[in-house]
Amino acid sequence: MEKKLEWDRKAGIINVLHDGKKERVIMMREGYMAPFIDEIEKTGGKHSVQLVLRAFLKRIGADHTIDISQLPSFTQMYEMVNDGYFLPLSEEMENIPKEFTWEKGTRKFSIFGDTHFFVTNLTTIIQFKEAMEDVMSERGARAILRNVSKMAGKAVWERAQKDYNWKDMREAIASLDGISSYFMPLYGWGTCRWIPEVDQNGYTLSYARFWNAYETYNTTGSNPVCVLQLSYFEGIAEMISRNLSGNSVESREVKCVSKGDPFCAYVIKEKDKTEKSLDWKIVDEEWKKIDLMDIAPVG
Repeated sequence: MEKKLEWDRKAGIINVLHDGKKERVIMMREGYMAPFIDEIEKTGGKHSVQLVLRAFLKRIGADHTIDISQLPSFTQMYEMVNDGYFLPLSEEMENIPKEFTWEKGTRKFSIFGDTHFFVTNLTTIIQFKEAMEDVMSERGARAILRNVSKMAGKAVWERAQKDYNWKDMREAIASLDGISSYFMPLYGWGTCRWIPEVDQNGYTLSYARFWNAYETYNTTGSNPVCVLQLSYFEGIAEMISRNLSGNSVESREVKCVSKGDPFCAYVIKEKDKTEKSLDWKIVDEEWKKIDLMDIAPVG
């Protein structure tokens, strides 16, 4: 049966409709999976990649006992799983946002006719993260997820600075508030607001509140789970701080829906590049003042 996509931009959610049911999906940039696989191989060798693939197949309910070496690459397998889930997509979809051009018969969308995205089963992303933890431990998996996502954020900085020519950290984060509020709902990443505050020493604290953050989908636990999104934005902020003021940044997820909080909240604080670590007792006092503010999604 053909499936249809449904955008809820107010909530920042994309659902796929099939068999009278809804399931959340998201848009991910073309080729986004390859850097994670490369980093796994760099860290643990090809054998680690094969072990993560086997764990992934097990988690999605596929045959994980087969000879992994005879299968296509992890990236190809991942895309095949998503193709099998989505296709065929109905050509009668009526609510595709005007910003997207859809390559009919595929999962591929282009935004403003340039950057390419693929609609992706959100569950497979969660299962990929969990498969990494099965093989590499939670700490090892998070290190790889963090490193790759930060690199993606740093790449975004280079493009954004050419377009916006930010002058300082506070201006950049205020601008990021509007940019993220516009684009994240398009991609199904949830909605967010960014609030910058400059302390008495001139260092900017960036407080971000996220609703429907995609990594919290169907997850519960005692620890925050938004490593991909937090690290992505940390990468952007790190490059802003480094290039505009010569400083560095440190970040934490201080609230998470998976822990039972009503929203997710990220804090990214500037620091002197020579400073080893921030005193988070002081930082906590700063962000908690912002947290008391009446902050709501745009629209």
